Amino acid sequence: MSSTYLVSMSQLESAKLRDWDLWANLHSQRIAFRKALAILNFRLMYEPMEIWSEPYQDLEILGLQLRFGSENMLGVGYGVHAASRQIFVKRFQWLGSLKPPG
Repeated sequence: MSSTYLVSMSQLESAKLRDWDLWANLHSQRIAFRKALAILNFRLMYEPMEIWSEPYQDLEILGLQLRFGSENMLGVGYGVHAASRQIFVKRFQWLGSLKPPG
């Protein structure tokens, strides 16, 4: 397995994920939510450029590629700076039919 990428996200995104975890628990979706989040976290750390996600913009001057990927009810938009092996999470999206508030 290749070396890991460092994954960064804003405090706002972290708080949103905590809120979604609580909401998912109230709606009997916590196990599926946590599984999807764990898979996305693994993929961001080890496979950010693989086929589970699609590139949608290259910011060549910054050396950054913007991508979007998903797993079950969660989507994630993120940037990959391959030279420094860093991932910058822009935002998580809830893709399921039953949606948390906000």
